[in-house]
Amino acid sequence: MMLSATLACAVQAWGLDVEPVVAGCEYCHGVNGISVDGHIPIIAGQPEALIAVAHEQFKDWARACTTLKPPRGGEEMAMTSMCEISSSLDTTTINALATHYAALPFVPAPQSFDPAQGVEGARLHQLYCASCHLNGGAKAGFAGRLAGQWTPYLALTLERIKREEITVPHVMQHKVSEFSEAEISALLNFWASQQE
Repeated sequence: MMLSATLACAVQAWGLDVEPVVAGCEYCHGVNGISVDGHIPIIAGQPEALIAVAHEQFKDWARACTTLKPPRGGEEMAMTSMCEISSSLDTTTINALATHYAALPFVPAPQSFDPAQGVEGARLHQLYCASCHLNGGAKAGFAGRLAGQWTPYLALTLERIKREEITVPHVMQHKVSEFSEAEISALLNFWASQQE
């Protein structure tokens, strides 16, 4: 069964009742938006506007999509992508999902990190990222929460920003494009180190 078809049917059958759609989201993003797969972001506690904008970009196929098999769906689940899923949702449902997940508490990913690299990453974050990603990346304003997010997901996202496959503010795109591999590694270790 296609996950996107399941979500589309849920939207048609229940209108604004977001719970059936949330149940579909949990196949990939985990219970209450706490992903247990390093390549799938934790969406609980992320900014409402950021979630809604990402869905609209996916819906328009204007943001790079990864096709994958939902990790919690069982053998009957087919490969799908956020572009397919978001395309099945109307704007009202997208906004309801954004409100739902933004209201949930963020739970940092339990992952390893290099403390020495984390110190350098904290310095780089303060220099280049702190004006938007506040409190070491732990405060979710309009910009997404970086602190405690899965490192594999963040690494892929930074690569996609470099390739201009994700629309971000020009100053961020420019800075990310200039980061060396060592600097990106340091930043990732800093964000991963924040596990509270």
